Amino acid sequence: MNPCPVGLGEFLLLLLLALLLVGPSDLPPIARRVGRLVRHARKAVEDLKETLVREDDGSDGDPPP
Repeated sequence: MNPCPVGLGEFLLLLLLALLLVGPSDLPPIARRVGRLVRHARKAVEDLKETLVREDDGSDGDPPP
């Protein structure tokens, strides 16, 4: 499975469209916000995976004594 489903050409097209739509001065703050959103979404997915694995194993996350 490809970790990045967007190829280089598609990425450049998206970047050009974003540049035309919001302008060069507003693009960096928007990119930072999108980056934070992606980071939070990935963390939420990882937390959910860990929770599901813990519940599947029957453990509560604490190491055995």
